Amino acid sequence: MKVFVRVGALSVSLLLAGPVLAEGALSGRVVDALSGRALSGVEVTLEDTGARALTATDGRYRLDARESLARTLSLAASGYWPARFVDQRVEREATLRLLPRRIDEAALRACTADLGRCFGVPTHRPEAAAVPGLPQRLPVAVVLPNGLTAPPELPATVKVARRFASSCSGNPIVQIDEVAFEDYVAGVVPAEIGVFKSTPGGPESARASFETFAVLARTYALWWWLQSGGASAQYHLDDTACNQRYEDYRDAWITSVVDSTAGKVLVSAADPTVIDKYEYAASCGRHGTRPEYQTELVPDQTGTVGCTNGGWCGHDNCAAHEDNPSLPAGNRCLVRGTCQWGSLEWSFVGRDYGWILGHYEPNLTLVTLGGDPTANLVGFVRELDVYTGPDIADAAVSLDSGESTITDVTGFYRIVGLPLGTYQITASATGYQSGSREKVLDGPGDFWGSLALLPEGHDGGTDPTDGGGSDGGTSDAGGGGGDAPQGGCGCASQAPAPAGNLLLALALFGLALRRRR
Repeated sequence: MKVFVRVGALSVSLLLAGPVLAEGALSGRVVDALSGRALSGVEVTLEDTGARALTATDGRYRLDARESLARTLSLAASGYWPARFVDQRVEREATLRLLPRRIDEAALRACTADLGRCFGVPTHRPEAAAVPGLPQRLPVAVVLPNGLTAPPELPATVKVARRFASSCSGNPIVQIDEVAFEDYVAGVVPAEIGVFKSTPGGPESARASFETFAVLARTYALWWWLQSGGASAQYHLDDTACNQRYEDYRDAWITSVVDSTAGKVLVSAADPTVIDKYEYAASCGRHGTRPEYQTELVPDQTGTVGCTNGGWCGHDNCAAHEDNPSLPAGNRCLVRGTCQWGSLEWSFVGRDYGWILGHYEPNLTLVTLGGDPTANLVGFVRELDVYTGPDIADAAVSLDSGESTITDVTGFYRIVGLPLGTYQITASATGYQSGSREKVLDGPGDFWGSLALLPEGHDGGTDPTDGGGSDGGTSDAGGGGGDAPQGGCGCASQAPAPAGNLLLALALFGLALRRRR
């Protein structure tokens, strides 16, 4: 349950628990945040109706909320910081904590020595600094009437530890909210990249970036859900950048974008029953990023500059995980995984989110949890021969079902989330004759649909078929925007997952998938 209190510039969220209430009533108890002592005489106001109540000697209050839409409470008491609590729910009782304006020195020392004594939960948990390497399993996959297997659904909820301030170092967890999984994603995306809405081209010009990070936020949260012990975990993530930022604020447009990607997560292309801690960071400064399961960097020269309306051009500088080895020490320019500002610029130049995910994570594939199986079409557009011909950049690739994209500098394209079936693929490029081929998608995963185009005026033939092999995606061919191996069958040419990476066996499918955010 999301309950959020502001104290000055600090944000604290509180767990709701207790008996089921009568319809339309907001009820609960107000206590001292440090001692847990019930507070009497606290004025509790329902902001949008003006209804008020004073807490009793046991700290309890009750308000009629039948006319309220926002259900936001404001609290005021002598000797305590005022606070607001949003998203109150009538079906549960709340425990609301107020922070004293003056803290007794002995109480402060007790909190420093044992934060759990003050706030009921520890500052950190043993797995808070987890790294890949501990396998977990999702529930058994769902068997569909057509005999195929589909991924299980996402967990219904995720538990979010709400810290007293915005940092995670020495910053106590005040309470834990249990939030619907997709609603959690809708709270992460605006907190992480909400500024991207304010760009000269308007929100729609950045849509692909928001779709990209909806998938990434969902995938990251699922990994932590598994890593932390599933439904029985005390909590799964915190709300700071030490995991991924989360806020109670929701933006209607961003939520609609998140909803459009519902259930989509990334898994290993070599073994789609594997999920890992796939990361992202703000900016690589266009110096390249390092995908999962490989050491070679992928370039991030987008050909444009992405700026907000306020003149912030974040990709011009570095704010990444570690030093890029090709630059002077201390540069902090190497992003592990996906570059946020880079994704914005790729969105500006017309790349869709499937392409962006494939660019930054060429060794991963996109699957949809909780729905019928979908497949992805990937491939190269090359001159004369799909295996050895020159790459054709900026070729238009379209399907008879209406989906379309363009190829990157290596001639690679990706179209994700397609219902199973038969598709006609058409490619066209300036200076070339158009070419088409048919491809059957008969199961989840990546299917190769490379095409060879004839130069204008050329009379010779081409071989647009995959020949039963990797369809042009050989290990030296590059693809997805860089040096990454493109093994169309996920076999020898696929970069192997290094030993020690977390192999969270998702049990997503009863059949092997072929390849991939």
